[in-house]
Amino acid sequence: MEALSKENVRLLLTIGFAACAKGKVGQARKLFQNLKIAYPEATPVIVGLAFSHIVVDDFAAGEKLLAEVIDKDEEQDALALLAFSKALQKKEDEVREIAAKILEEHTSAYNLTQQALNLINQ
Repeated sequence: MEALSKENVRLLLTIGFAACAKGKVGQARKLFQNLKIAYPEATPVIVGLAFSHIVVDDFAAGEKLLAEVIDKDEEQDALALLAFSKALQKKEDEVREIAAKILEEHTSAYNLTQQALNLINQ
């Protein structure tokens, strides 16, 4: 079997995230699970799999996956998704604590964290 190029893996990740956003969570999760078999240590794959749990309110499973990434290295996208998960659960103090760790120069993570803060401020 031939390994996928980095570009093809990125494309599959993008498709997985888009599928979750469009309600095709089962298909997206299967895609992320298969990518995790091929790339078990790949942070974006683990974050995608976590996202597939969080979008259906399976916060415990999603946060457990995020912890795998965050424990190794405080990866900004994983932290931002964790903040968003906590915001959906209305855990304001935890959202603020996580948000303090997000660096503004990590634009996508920073923007997601701002959305999480907006959720708890509504």
